[in-house]
Amino acid sequence: MDSIASPRRTGFLGHLIGQATGAANDNLFRQAFAFALTAAVVSEIDGNRLKAAMGLLFIVPFVVLAPLAGHLADTMPKDRLVRRLRFLELGLCLSGCIALLTGSVVAMLVTVAALGAQSALFAPVKYAILPEIVSPDRLDQANGRIQALSNVAILTGTALAITADGSALPGWGGAWTVGAVSMLLALCGIAGALSIPRLTAQATSTGCGSPLAALGILRRHPELRVPMFSLSAVWAIGAVIQLVLTGVAVHSYHLTEAGAALLALSLGLGLAAGALLAPLLQHRAYPAGLPVAGAVLSGGGAIATGLLAAAGAPLGWTISCIVVAGLGGGLWIVPLTVLLQRLAPDSERGRVF
Repeated sequence: MDSIASPRRTGFLGHLIGQATGAANDNLFRQAFAFALTAAVVSEIDGNRLKAAMGLLFIVPFVVLAPLAGHLADTMPKDRLVRRLRFLELGLCLSGCIALLTGSVVAMLVTVAALGAQSALFAPVKYAILPEIVSPDRLDQANGRIQALSNVAILTGTALAITADGSALPGWGGAWTVGAVSMLLALCGIAGALSIPRLTAQATSTGCGSPLAALGILRRHPELRVPMFSLSAVWAIGAVIQLVLTGVAVHSYHLTEAGAALLALSLGLGLAAGALLAPLLQHRAYPAGLPVAGAVLSGGGAIATGLLAAAGAPLGWTISCIVVAGLGGGLWIVPLTVLLQRLAPDSERGRVF
């Protein structure tokens, strides 16, 4: 076939839509809560502390729930797991609306933690399901599109929140607007998940997932070590870059909250472009050369961003370097993801991711 297998037969299009709407909802609520907190608190220091706590609450579930998430991805039919998580999103959207309606800081933080937990449980199956619904020779294109649309969805959710008036978010108006958009996104995600065909579990259930499961897999399959560590490195570096961008925006260019978010959007645009470009370069530098080239671009772009910001260079130059760093990240991530999908045993692929 000349393209990724028919969505009607494989459900790839439905999965693509579902993961994108989920990513958009995550960032819609996170940014909406951030702006609502900024407008609600009197002290800037208190606002920054609450936003830092919110970011931490979203990230911690990815660490705590990683063993369970990989276990579920292997021992449950992946289509069933995806559908259940998409239906769960409806409840989380309702929780987010109530938090905005009441203006409750505690409710916002609880909702962010729940969104983080849902995303953490979805993370392994997001990639582990692809070899079961896409033909092997199309994995690179499928991963490129998944990665690109994820970043476009993140940008969309962030942009929707940026366009809102932060002071109007707490209350009926903000809750109604964000709620309507989030519910529509969640329903689209459910529709996409329902189009995924019935699949079978790849492993039998043995407990609830051990934190040492990944180490056992690496011991049994040493060929997975380099791509797994390299993929972990790129995500860690990406997280650091995002933290640095906040400092660059505030201290070097004195940007507002929305301005800081726009720098993150530049990184996301670069990632999306790199993810789409990666499959096109597969015959020239794939799979080993492309991640190396991506690492050089990503690292060089990040270093240049810091140097330009410190020197007070024009904002446009700094944004260009941020885009280059993101572009390198996309070229780095996609081939490593495909390599892991091809090397990992069917019964352990979820725990690999």
